[in-house]
Amino acid sequence: TNEMTFYEYSEGLKGFQDIAVKMVMKDDSEDGMRLDEAIFRMESLARKKGLSQDTIIRKGINALRTVNRELSISMSGIRGERLVARTLEFISRPEAKVYRNVYVTNGIDETELDAVVVTNEGIIILEVKKTKDDLTITEDGRLIHSGDECYEKKPLGEKMELKRRLLKEAIEESLADDAINMPVVVDSYIVFSTPKELRIHVTDNYHQEKWCFRTGINQRIDNYHGNVMYSDLQLEQIANKISEMEANKKRFQFSVDFDTVRRDFANAITALELIDDNAQEERQTSTKHITDEKEHQRVNVISREKIKKNLQKVAQFQLAGSIAR
Repeated sequence: TNEMTFYEYSEGLKGFQDIAVKMVMKDDSEDGMRLDEAIFRMESLARKKGLSQDTIIRKGINALRTVNRELSISMSGIRGERLVARTLEFISRPEAKVYRNVYVTNGIDETELDAVVVTNEGIIILEVKKTKDDLTITEDGRLIHSGDECYEKKPLGEKMELKRRLLKEAIEESLADDAINMPVVVDSYIVFSTPKELRIHVTDNYHQEKWCFRTGINQRIDNYHGNVMYSDLQLEQIANKISEMEANKKRFQFSVDFDTVRRDFANAITALELIDDNAQEERQTSTKHITDEKEHQRVNVISREKIKKNLQKVAQFQLAGSIAR
């Protein structure tokens, strides 16, 4: 549902993977098996039964591919954040404090900050971007992967300006509630997290956002000089305000229709289970172009009880909606 956080969504996808693997692999399933192994098995079964081009089977396989793609993207983002968190453990600046996944909202706009580092010379937001491709930051502040792909809903520059503004306003408002008056200086770094030993080139045509690679972020923070100098008391007051902010709170918006994904997978796994191997030769000689009407007739022939049972299994997915009737 849209009430999930990003981490709840990721856990839901992993739950989907675990159950789908068990349904497809059956006795061959083992802990830790991935969804791409289930997809391979379904494709193999479809070939053996002469159903490689069958519409229902293809929809089911594509449903698993959709989930696998979402899983890959979410896990990649989490791994990138964890790698950055591990690098931040090597910060040698004695007063620096690190807070992860800080949620900030003013009631209208909201954001979640991958990490916030508090130093005696300013507050630094870290925005983690995991990549294995060369990158270009365009003149209007958009992040382009591999020369032509942009995954951001809004320009990166606009996104970072919003993050800095929301955090600054939230801290100032919280300090004002305690009658504390001090300058709040918020800076930021975009941190590119890349695979080990892979050289990534970044072309920056924007020149308005600070960025670095993950392996260098601890040194950037150690050598950071801002436009303010906080006393120990002020540093503690700011740190307290950030620590009071909620973590992992932002609702995650996704575009996948998981009701459709669930139904397509249930229909495909049911068809694979019910089709008699001995009848495939006759099926292969029939028309190869199934019309929507004929496909609908064939779906109706498939045991409704079997489909219902498979839908009930799929309904265990943490992302499932109401069972289709």
